[in-house]
Amino acid sequence: MQEKTSPPDVPPNIRDITCMSAGLDGFLGRKGDGEPGVKTIW
Repeated sequence: MQEKTSPPDVPPNIRDITCMSAGLDGFLGRKGDGEPGVKTIW
């Protein structure tokens, strides 16, 4: 049975959301990778 969790008190900022969504497509977010760009998000 899964434990139910409540949403965070503070929502993530736009940078974190962008990195999370880019991570779904394979963006690794390593130190030298920089920020995900338009092609990664597309």
